[in-house]
Amino acid sequence: MTFIEFNISESVMVMLTERGRRCIAYTAESIGLAPHIPKEDAKGWSSWQLWCLIEEFGPYIHLGCLPPFETVIRIPINSEVCRDAERYRYLCECKEWPRDVSDALDCDPKVLIDEAIDAEIKKAREVA
Repeated sequence: MTFIEFNISESVMVMLTERGRRCIAYTAESIGLAPHIPKEDAKGWSSWQLWCLIEEFGPYIHLGCLPPFETVIRIPINSEVCRDAERYRYLCECKEWPRDVSDALDCDPKVLIDEAIDAEIKKAREVA
């Protein structure tokens, strides 16, 4: 199993349900504020810091409830994590290399791919 580290101050994308909009309205009205529904893109996704999502909807989520947002969320991941995942996927899927490629390189092509990805990750770290 592969894991990524994710800071709860980072943003995730969710699609609010009608119940989620009602939860936001109820919470805001209960403290005398006008409800603020986050801006949604053309497909209905809205961006939330994860901790804000937890704070807003935590009291309304329990086993068997109607969810305040769709149960699939989008978690943006940085390029380094993407490259590690891509390397893992590529290396797992490549069971056998064409003979002419292996012969021409005089080494295992998987090693060259790994080195190229490592070089790009190192370059990205230096820039950041």
